[in-house]
Amino acid sequence: MENVSTQDVVKHTILRLIVVACSTAGFGFLFFRLNVFDMRMWPSQFLTSGVTAAIFYAALKTPRWRDGFAALFVWYLVLTFLVGEYNSWLPILYFAYVAGIAAAVYLYHHFVRNDIVRGMVQRVAAAGVITAVVNAVIILFLGLFSWRTIFASPGYIASAVFKNLQIGTLIGIGFGVGVEIAEYIIRRFAHGEEPEPGPATGSGSAGIHHETTSMDGEPIAVTCASCGEELELTPAEISAGAYTCPSCGKPGTFPKIEF
Repeated sequence: MENVSTQDVVKHTILRLIVVACSTAGFGFLFFRLNVFDMRMWPSQFLTSGVTAAIFYAALKTPRWRDGFAALFVWYLVLTFLVGEYNSWLPILYFAYVAGIAAAVYLYHHFVRNDIVRGMVQRVAAAGVITAVVNAVIILFLGLFSWRTIFASPGYIASAVFKNLQIGTLIGIGFGVGVEIAEYIIRRFAHGEEPEPGPATGSGSAGIHHETTSMDGEPIAVTCASCGEELELTPAEISAGAYTCPSCGKPGTFPKIEF
């Protein structure tokens, strides 16, 4: 069982990385075309922020989510020293964007995990709002390193903040859509797998969710206490009052449901 759970976590992590990054960059491509891939232009935020968001979101959905910081640091080094021509401004610039986008993803994950936002539309909208605000704050942070520019041209700073609000909103929506697609695919894969041989035990349904129980036509679901994944419960899990999350492999319990 340990190997199966680990393999599932790896597959889901890779899927989230690919889908979220492609969705965010693809969303920018709809508006800015090939400028998304020109690292000298603002629309390249869709590419860099999309990869940043994908790395940290995928890490947050695993039991070893703190490894995401190491992955972000490697990505930061790649952006700073391997993408484009290096100059003294790049370490500050990319630190602001990598740290800022990671903070936005963390806030989004916190809100979703704690049911502060519910439903697909609300989740995507929340991702857009959070990323927009963070993107605006990034410009103000970068302005701290050039007070002369702020005082000499406050109109330029205001324009940059407004532009980053707009781009941040689109980046957040692209990220939110990517998350919804990735989680939908993972739920379909998890629920479509064949159960392993052997009877279900008191700890759940052998870790594979393939048969769900419904109440009033709606699947009965709980949120995994370890990774925040929404799980549709099987009859065996409901009777036991326990589950095993197919995403992170961690067991959990919930109050027994009376029909």
